[in-house]
Amino acid sequence: MNATVPKKTGAFIHKLKTQPRRLMMPREARRVGSKLLTQQCWCWDQDVKCPSGNLLMQYGFERQRPPQGESGATNYNLKLLPNACVALWGFGLFYGEIGQGAVFVGRFNFEARFGEHWDLPCQVWTSSQIDEFARVPSTQNERIATRHLLSRAVLWMQSYENWIPETHGIEYRCQCLENFPQVLAPDVAARSWETLSQEVSSSRSPTRAAPDISSPIEYSIGLSL
Repeated sequence: MNATVPKKTGAFIHKLKTQPRRLMMPREARRVGSKLLTQQCWCWDQDVKCPSGNLLMQYGFERQRPPQGESGATNYNLKLLPNACVALWGFGLFYGEIGQGAVFVGRFNFEARFGEHWDLPCQVWTSSQIDEFARVPSTQNERIATRHLLSRAVLWMQSYENWIPETHGIEYRCQCLENFPQVLAPDVAARSWETLSQEVSSSRSPTRAAPDISSPIEYSIGLSL
């Protein structure tokens, strides 16, 4: 005897099968990633206000504020030679590579969204504009690319946090975190970024050689500052 599936149930099952799925990763990796990125965005905010000058700009970022009369977050952007870029806002991070696409990660949820174009239009000031070019990865190839890009973005954040104590001392970063709740110590955070990169990276390696993200190079393409 064949059971008849109710129309509403059938429609719900079809929706589950056809809607894009968020990038799968261990629950603990997502929790740690969210905590790390929230703390990292706080640190970038402090770096912009550093008494010795804007550290993001010292690192090589270019600052682009919203046009006069428009509300939104300041956009900080950096080009990494030979073929990658990073953009920061107070609401998240964008990382792209030629031949791979791009990934956007929100500040508080560590949800990775995929974009086909590796470079970011400069005129992005609000999180709602991200929806125009980044989405939940919907195919296996997009999920593989998203894992690779997210892993590379995480490694870049680790390299930035290694640069801070090398140039301004570990005491400076500790001072930045004095008023931040549930702090991860700076050295622990830096090591955690590396571990997290291994957690989210795909087992399938991209064919294109990965760019060098270990140092600031030249700027080209985010923070409500």
